Amino acid sequence: MSDGFEGPRDLHWEDESSKALNEQGNKARQRDDDDEDQDRAKVYRDWHYKLPQYKGKSMSACDIDQVEYGYINGVLTPFALIELTRTDDPLGDNPNGYLANILKRFMARDSQWKIPVMAAEGLGCKAWLVLFQKNLEHYWVFNLTDGGHWFGLSEPKYEDWLHSLRDKYLA
Repeated sequence: MSDGFEGPRDLHWEDESSKALNEQGNKARQRDDDDEDQDRAKVYRDWHYKLPQYKGKSMSACDIDQVEYGYINGVLTPFALIELTRTDDPLGDNPNGYLANILKRFMARDSQWKIPVMAAEGLGCKAWLVLFQKNLEHYWVFNLTDGGHWFGLSEPKYEDWLHSLRDKYLA
């Protein structure tokens, strides 16, 4: 009797030993192609954005970019929900106009912030908006849950910030 699966049977995805890990022991990228900028969900999102109205209402969706998590006594525990956006060029000495425009788009024009905040509340953590330079040398962070102001961090300081969130939620 067939279960309907037509893919290769030699992939044992349920087997923990088949998962690629990085040198820190964390899940690594599971693909070995060279296209680092490839967005494998783009074709689906493009299809979804074109869906017709259903019963007079639009079909809306929001992708969640990242949920940071760890374990407390073996229990999976989220500690941050992160929405990502990228700049390809350095922002210079006064990035305030650029950052303000991101917030206008994210919070006013598109109302993108509502779903991540609701999802983070459901997970028991906060939602953050992170702008990063493509070269990963600088990051700007905004707390979507509580509001406030952007703060900028170098790559090492951003890593420290992520660790501090982990420590705060998983201590």
